[in-house]
Amino acid sequence: MKAVSGIAVLLLLGLLLPYSGLAKAESQNERSLRGFRYMWVYDVSGNAGTFPDSAAADWKNADAGRPMPFSKPAGASAAWIELDIGRNDCSGRTCGLYISRLYAQNVSVYVDGRMEYETRRNYRYDVNEMLLPLRLEGEGRLVYLRLETATGKLGIPDFPVVGDYQRMLVSYVKRDLFDIVLGGAYLFMGLAVFFVALFARRSRFASWMSLFVILISTGILILTCTPIMYAIWHDYGQWMVRMSNLALYMLLPAITIFVEGIFGKGTFRIVGKLRVFQIIFMAFCTAGLLLNELTSYRFSDYCFFLSDIMLGGLTIVQFAILAACSIARSRRGSRDSVILTAGLGILAVAVAIDLVRYAANFDDELYVWKIGTAGFAFSLIAILGRGIREDQIRLLRYSRELKVYFDQLQQSDKMEIISQLAASIAHEVRNPLQVTRGFLQLLSKKSEKEQDKSYLLLAMDELDRASKIITDYLTFAKPQLESVQTLRVSEEMAQIAGMLVPLANMRGGEITVDVPDHLYVKGNPSKFKQAFVNVLKNSIEAFDGQGEIRMWAYQDRQEVVIHIRDNGEGMDEEVVAKLGEPYFSNKAKGTGLGLLVTIRIVEAMKGKIEFRSRKGHGTEVIVRLPAEPPAAELAAP
Repeated sequence: MKAVSGIAVLLLLGLLLPYSGLAKAESQNERSLRGFRYMWVYDVSGNAGTFPDSAAADWKNADAGRPMPFSKPAGASAAWIELDIGRNDCSGRTCGLYISRLYAQNVSVYVDGRMEYETRRNYRYDVNEMLLPLRLEGEGRLVYLRLETATGKLGIPDFPVVGDYQRMLVSYVKRDLFDIVLGGAYLFMGLAVFFVALFARRSRFASWMSLFVILISTGILILTCTPIMYAIWHDYGQWMVRMSNLALYMLLPAITIFVEGIFGKGTFRIVGKLRVFQIIFMAFCTAGLLLNELTSYRFSDYCFFLSDIMLGGLTIVQFAILAACSIARSRRGSRDSVILTAGLGILAVAVAIDLVRYAANFDDELYVWKIGTAGFAFSLIAILGRGIREDQIRLLRYSRELKVYFDQLQQSDKMEIISQLAASIAHEVRNPLQVTRGFLQLLSKKSEKEQDKSYLLLAMDELDRASKIITDYLTFAKPQLESVQTLRVSEEMAQIAGMLVPLANMRGGEITVDVPDHLYVKGNPSKFKQAFVNVLKNSIEAFDGQGEIRMWAYQDRQEVVIHIRDNGEGMDEEVVAKLGEPYFSNKAKGTGLGLLVTIRIVEAMKGKIEFRSRKGHGTEVIVRLPAEPPAAELAAP
């Protein structure tokens, strides 16, 4: 959270630099007028074409101590401004007059009694930013401005600036260039998000489209709140005002829809109810805007009340609800909520700075909110970016699981085919082997030569080995546990160790057993022994000099976990991956059936087996079997 706050502060400071640098540049190249005179006009129809008398008593002075109020008095609908331009300021060069803010719908500029500039607006946008080249001829140095408006603001709150027109033109362009670049960036990002939304999965399509509307609407609002846009494209000012209103009407519901798509409808479905109310209210505002257009702006005051007063209050309520929901989810550990809370915090700080500036200086040139929207938009993009990353991780996990599933399916099909083949062959071969062994045994009894007897005994041993292999085939093909009972693991493991200790001692090794008496599993005693005898024999055969086999067990929740670890030669990863495959063995005379039989017996007991091994560090086998209560407890009433 501290990192997010630090990034937010750096973002605000970085975006504020263009404004501070611009002010410094203007102070070096331009001179502000120390004051001017103004006159309120109450009867527009009677003196619309009358040029003011400079000696009239109605003129008032505006200076640093008494600035001109830009809230017009009751009954006034126009004003005259008289500016005294010094000749020294413009000698030998084109003189430029720069007015950073001028509130009026209609503006006319007169120099030496002739009109130099005029702009007329039939819509309610009354903010002007003007840079005019002045042609001062003879001794004339007075510039008159006639301002008219039907709104509540009229006048010049800041003192005009006079200087070299060419130098001021650079500053004039730079002043609003940041807003134009920022608004254009939002439009570009919005188009990029739109194309992403076309390929987004259905569950996130609404979130991507709402983000598209948020970015496009924010870009339009920033551009249409930039005065230079109306100065350059004044013929399209009416359309820019319409686009500004529609963008505002779309922006607020889109934010709610985005948050609802990410976090749900909220406690008491408050976010969902807010969305429905906003859509209805914005549709009502749009209908009022259309009605005002069709009736030649007869309902302008009504539309102003809806789009400024009521919509402003609704915006405060909306962000309060979204912030409360986001903070509540953040406290439950939601990272997306933390990001959204940070974005809302950046926007709230930016708006608060503008409000403080407005309250302290009555300065309504609000621009910090534009910077705050950048932090808020970045937070929304970050949330969807996290969603894409989570979807990618989930997709990779599903892909791995699907691969494992198909591998298991292929292995299962392979095992089924081999099992059927092994069962049929074993049944067909076992009977002839038993008959052959019986005749060899009869011949050995009748034979009188010791050499013949030794050959016959060797042949019977080989037949016994073949019979054992066939038995393994049958166990592999049909590993069912015929007689199932509750087994005490400690007793079974002790018997297994007892059978194999002599073999281990012959190979220079030892076996240690550490199994508590309270562990029980369900299975067939002979199959259980067969499974672990195969594992222990592999460990003994892996001895290289002094060897040790450790067996221990414990209960983990509902499972009995049995470990068998040796310090033999070990195996590399490729060999471990092939363990359990039919006919795979790293022993010279091995068939691979022993370990395969062990795996099938463990699976028949509804357990799992795992192999861990490193070349030169030994092997560990971990068997997990379902835990069973003691037989005495099962028999108790």
